[in-house]
Amino acid sequence: MFTLFIMVTLLFNIFGGRQEMSAYLLQRNIRVNFTVPPACFCKFLPTVESTDQNLRRIEWLVFQTPIIRTLLELVSVVVSMEQEGRRESIWFVFAQIMALLSMCIAFYGCYVMVPLGRQKHAPYRFDFLFRTCDVAQCIYTIQKFVFEFAAAVGVITSDRYLPAAAKASWWASFMCTWEMMLLSALCTYCLRPSKCKFFDLYPGNDVVAATPSPRHVRSWSARAPIEYEHRIAGQPLETNNLRIPMSKSESDMSQIARFDSISQISQT
Repeated sequence: MFTLFIMVTLLFNIFGGRQEMSAYLLQRNIRVNFTVPPACFCKFLPTVESTDQNLRRIEWLVFQTPIIRTLLELVSVVVSMEQEGRRESIWFVFAQIMALLSMCIAFYGCYVMVPLGRQKHAPYRFDFLFRTCDVAQCIYTIQKFVFEFAAAVGVITSDRYLPAAAKASWWASFMCTWEMMLLSALCTYCLRPSKCKFFDLYPGNDVVAATPSPRHVRSWSARAPIEYEHRIAGQPLETNNLRIPMSKSESDMSQIARFDSISQISQT
């Protein structure tokens, strides 16, 4: 249930945050367009500025689905306990319809949010990642609704092993397992580290190599090259050529000590 909200949060993190994304869109005069599926035929819908407040409202369109669906699941648990585990009540069909409508509203919010700043998040293959989560959510929610509705109207009947509701849940879970396995294999190939900027530390990442990165500029105050005198190993150094640099305080102290020794010699 939190998958779509996590996708929107990940989109904000690519830009550095919601405020940074708003500043990026306002700087390039990119407005929020509401003419997206399933309202793609509603040409009369206006466009709004990509302010932080508008992005937050769209974010709440996505965040409402985990809240509503969690409440629906809690009520479903209470109803199931009152009916001693039987799920033939019409409440469960109503809860599935409400969850489906809530999910459609969340999808609409994602469809409005994802196209914003596509040039920025294209190297991360965010569009493919969102489409994968979109398909996974649709498969799970719609498939579960279809099987439970079939059990409620009598298409799926009970037998001596399982009741109708349990049999519908078993078939929905069985189908969902194979479908998620196929989606996982597809994501493993399309989001491999060499083609996705999320893995920017991967040595063979082609996206990071093609992206221009700031380089270190050589300082103008470079040190002069030091020349070393070649010597034979084991040959002692000449003490006359040794020069030990002294600081200003050390040289002053040596001059004072030399003046004191000269004054003592003159007095004697």
